[in-house]
Amino acid sequence: MHNRIRFFLSVSCLSFMTMNATATEEAKVPSILTVAVMDFDSPDERGAAASSLLTALLSTNELLHLVERVDLARVLAESEIAMTSGANGDEAMKVGHLTGAKAIITGRIFKVGDREYMVGKCIGTETGRVFGHAFDYETGGDFTASVDALSRALAETLTTRSGELLAKVETPEERLERLRKAVGGEENLPTVYVAIPEQHLTRQVPDPAAQVEIQVTLQNLGFTLVDRAEDAVYVVSGEAFSERAGQHGNLVACRARLEIKITSSRTREIKVDRQTSVAIDLSEHIAAKSALQEGGRLISERILPFLVPKKN
Repeated sequence: MHNRIRFFLSVSCLSFMTMNATATEEAKVPSILTVAVMDFDSPDERGAAASSLLTALLSTNELLHLVERVDLARVLAESEIAMTSGANGDEAMKVGHLTGAKAIITGRIFKVGDREYMVGKCIGTETGRVFGHAFDYETGGDFTASVDALSRALAETLTTRSGELLAKVETPEERLERLRKAVGGEENLPTVYVAIPEQHLTRQVPDPAAQVEIQVTLQNLGFTLVDRAEDAVYVVSGEAFSERAGQHGNLVACRARLEIKITSSRTREIKVDRQTSVAIDLSEHIAAKSALQEGGRLISERILPFLVPKKN
């Protein structure tokens, strides 16, 4: 009897310690902000140089994940986006959709009299909130010192005021209520078929997270999901993939890209959309799934106006 009690207590203590260890491990996963740095406006090559140096300096901050400049340049070229220091919230939001960045940094370098000024600002891609910093130095002075000072000021803003740059975190109930208002309380919502296979690198994924997230959102709003495209009023198709995007100590960053096409059997209209998302976790598999799920969550909200067009 005593042996059984000792065994029970040992197992209980071990379970408790394991749960605490897991909770402690999960608590070590900080909230990391994904940031994209655009080339600064400048009359010479120092604009690109400032952006490259700023990216390198900010990447040393463990609470920031920087979008690779090669990837950023490719995305901007493909989408024909030219972000400038005068960029607005809509432009920043579009870059956020395409890169997964939650904050965009833009800036410019210009001369006034015998002094040069370096101005940088960060824009929240979810809120459009803007914070700016400026540094000046004598013409021909220490350019790198000003970039370093700007990087420290921007890093502090990004890490201490992220709550203002990011959208308010909703509970699932709050989000569902907001989306119900967006569909206008319509009844008899159309049938929808969703098929979005996904891959992580070269590995086929058996349970596509982006597809499931879209299905769950539509189902919770009252849409009828069908398992054959022929039976649906709207067909949501496309593809999704995720890949490793870097590492922060023990944390792994994964980037996911989701591309969809919606076809209406009634009007033959077509809508296309795409979303890039970034997630970070202790596990690469979980980070990849979280990034795909986030992409599906964002896409599912943007397609609602197409699925439930407003009545005149």
